[in-house]
Amino acid sequence: MLPSVYVPAPAYTIMLELERTLKAAKSSITLDRARFLAERVYGLNYVNPYNKQHKAVLLRTENDPETH
Repeated sequence: MLPSVYVPAPAYTIMLELERTLKAAKSSITLDRARFLAERVYGLNYVNPYNKQHKAVLLRTENDPETH
């Protein structure tokens, strides 16, 4: 499946791998939907003020049940 817009070669390779992974997982999410969801992943990086450890957290939204 070719993308409808021009995608540089490395990005196209990633899209092909994503498509392969979705098919292998028998996912009902389409390639376009997966790309849409991936563009809206939010994370938070912070330093704990008490022990100075770096932390990273992915933030989930309730709007997209496919991500849960």
